[in-house]
Amino acid sequence: MHPPPVPMEKSESWPGATLLIYGTFGKNTPEGLRYHRRCTAALLALVAGLILGSLLPSGPARILPAILPGAAFTFIAWAFRRYLLELDELARGIQMEAITWTYLTGLAAAMLLAGFASVYHWGEINKISNFYWFILLEPVRGFWLYIISRRY
Repeated sequence: MHPPPVPMEKSESWPGATLLIYGTFGKNTPEGLRYHRRCTAALLALVAGLILGSLLPSGPARILPAILPGAAFTFIAWAFRRYLLELDELARGIQMEAITWTYLTGLAAAMLLAGFASVYHWGEINKISNFYWFILLEPVRGFWLYIISRRY
């Protein structure tokens, strides 16, 4: 005869603040801390390089501010991939679903804006850099990460 199963205690919920603000499950794990440190280093290098590039004379030195945003975010993407590979299956699945919903939300918003820009002849919307639109997707991913993680 086997004893009755012990009911599982409800695990702590995912940390809402770090999901919304940082888009990760926190810095309490080695992989989370590593990812946050890598992102901080990339963003500091980006800011320092942009400041340095603005102080240098024009000419070949202008390549620095042109290359840095792409290089920094390529490094962050690589760090995020490493972070994902270090997560357990559930956390990785939650992150991947949040990325999927972010992509779909961004695509829908882009099509909505393009429709309005086309119908109402918004020439000004084309003057806004794609970099700024891209930055707006990160809070969307944090939102989806928060929503999806609440199911678990």
